[in-house]
Amino acid sequence: MTSTNIAFVGLGAMRFGMASHLVKTGHHVTGYDVHEPTCVRFREAGGNASNSPREAALGAKILICMVTNSQQAESVLFDSENGAVDGILPMFSTISRTESLATLRDDNSLPCID
Repeated sequence: MTSTNIAFVGLGAMRFGMASHLVKTGHHVTGYDVHEPTCVRFREAGGNASNSPREAALGAKILICMVTNSQQAESVLFDSENGAVDGILPMFSTISRTESLATLRDDNSLPCID
């Protein structure tokens, strides 16, 4: 299997298990979560932790965004200081279809899987 550089934003609850599983299967995963103890735990599980979504996404082939709501997703993707979008964007978050996400999808400026 080929190893892939993956950014994983949102490491709470079952998402932590998903990100850790990717590490265990040989992928290079850099995670980010707003709750610092979760990032420490992810490092202990063999992953890399970052200080922002943008930092997590540096060098990543895939950005996985699994956050709680639309506002968090908007921040992860488009925040002027810390937003990170550069690659394929699988959206697993339970969010409403916001205008900016709809625009991404409709103009094909970013491959978006929802």
